Amino acid sequence: MCNSSNKYKYAIIDNSYILARNHYGVSAGKKAGEYTVGDLIQSCIYTLNKIPRDFGITADKYVFLCDKWSPDFGGYYTTHLLGGAYKDNRGDIESKKGKASPSDSYMTQEKYDELKNDPEVSKEDLKKAYEQLYSNEVRRGAKYEIIKCLSYFGVPSFFVPGWEFDNLAYLASKLLYDIDSKPSVIITKDSDLLYSLSPKMDYFKIPTSKGKPEIRTYSDVIDEEFPEQFRDQINLYEYKAYCDSLGFGHNGMRSTRKKGLSKNSIISNILDGDMSDINDVELFRRQFDSFDILKYPGLDEARDIIENKLPTYGDILGYPEWSRFCTKFGMHRINNPGFYSTFVGRFNKKLLKGVC
Repeated sequence: MCNSSNKYKYAIIDNSYILARNHYGVSAGKKAGEYTVGDLIQSCIYTLNKIPRDFGITADKYVFLCDKWSPDFGGYYTTHLLGGAYKDNRGDIESKKGKASPSDSYMTQEKYDELKNDPEVSKEDLKKAYEQLYSNEVRRGAKYEIIKCLSYFGVPSFFVPGWEFDNLAYLASKLLYDIDSKPSVIITKDSDLLYSLSPKMDYFKIPTSKGKPEIRTYSDVIDEEFPEQFRDQINLYEYKAYCDSLGFGHNGMRSTRKKGLSKNSIISNILDGDMSDINDVELFRRQFDSFDILKYPGLDEARDIIENKLPTYGDILGYPEWSRFCTKFGMHRINNPGFYSTFVGRFNKKLLKGVC
């Protein structure tokens, strides 16, 4: 059970991406109760099997990296660092707060109960709220079981409280460059991760039904996205930090620049020590500093994951254990020895030395 012919050492998978993608697939057109946690887990496992089989993205080890909300920061550290001035148009099932609304995408049991006890809420709106609550609970339940169980079947999950996937993925790219000779790959749909690549870290996005698989290398991104004028002064990741901190990115950071100026001219002036193109220097600096994950709380834990747990943590139990896992969640389509043997047979068992 050791396949050294795989293209990559690690496939570093965005847990939220896989869950969201497959959650849509299993829930589309269905009501609460017509799809289950098991349906979503099974769909995610199918996707993990499809990636090497259909697209040739073979790896010695597949790992999920997960966002992890932290009560210490009231969410994620980046948001805490910026005092909320970050990703204003986005939310999180674990952290979204406020008065309950029937259209709330981040419905919780508490909010649903509030609506249920509100005489002004119609039966139709209450039904919509319940559908959203059920949807969120399925997704949350599947995430929990994937983290808890798949480590025993070749695919461990890692997280650091307060860190998001992109923080951990960039650290992995940075550290693995010096550790491994064999390249790895980040699997996500977030194009921001293109700027976290290295000569030993590629990018892969699963195609939509009408699209094509997207594989990008560090060289691709350098040639297509990184202006030559800056290559002797800053690196690819730092260039993205400047662009986003000025408000040119799509991740919700606030604009700190004066209007009518190109991003490259502003960055050029900043590198020359001229901040006159910025109308909110303090916010620009806070946004730029948020990219310095080497100063994040939890760095030692994150480093330990990449350097020590990534090459060791996880196991491959026998088929009887797999069968019990599948039976528990009603995952009958993957509950057979042939599927399981093929699924785990792609992995390098030398990188799966057990689960504590």
